[in-house]
Amino acid sequence: MQQCAKNLTWETFSDKGVGLALSWYIDTFVSPMAAVNFLLLCTVLESLNKKHSSNASKSLLPTNIYRQIRHLILKVVSDFPQGINNQDDLKKYNIFALKVEKSFASGSYNQIGNLRTSLKEMFKTYSVPYEDLFPELEFITIRDKIVHEGFGGVDVALELRKLSNLVVRVFLAILGYQGNYMESIKIEIDNPLGRSKHGLICRSFPFIASEDNTESNSIDTCS
Repeated sequence: MQQCAKNLTWETFSDKGVGLALSWYIDTFVSPMAAVNFLLLCTVLESLNKKHSSNASKSLLPTNIYRQIRHLILKVVSDFPQGINNQDDLKKYNIFALKVEKSFASGSYNQIGNLRTSLKEMFKTYSVPYEDLFPELEFITIRDKIVHEGFGGVDVALELRKLSNLVVRVFLAILGYQGNYMESIKIEIDNPLGRSKHGLICRSFPFIASEDNTESNSIDTCS
């Protein structure tokens, strides 16, 4: 905590959203409900992502290149009906052309993308490893199911630990932390009732996938 505090500046606290994200993170230690804490951790990531996205370019291509591509596509759409003789096909094509024109008018094709895409961009910027926890950010689907259906359909408690690990990694990355830290892991046990057991593993950050950072080194305290 002392090492992290040294790197906590106004830029990281306010401009990068760490202060607001920490307030949501602290609330996860209050509620006894796993599903509620899962949503709180999702809010932590979304608030950080909002700050990051607002300071980063939201366009996939430079404006001049995008305009050239848009012009060529719209020209093809405009000229193509000249070869359509069937009136029914022409009516349908006009509807299609209108949709294409509206889509370009909104500029949506040149946007970074949805939440999953923008989160991956943020993780890439801060060099946050996430593939070992959620390769395709599956926690977003779980979050949506909890919000809209009231149940995630999975072992929320297990996913909660993984999501908590991810949130901690994001905080450490933004603060530029270097050193040891603890993560929660699932320990495989032979239990006929299907119960899970969890322990702690000592990892080093920045996180590097190596024998020194594998689950075989699971211990209770960092040396």
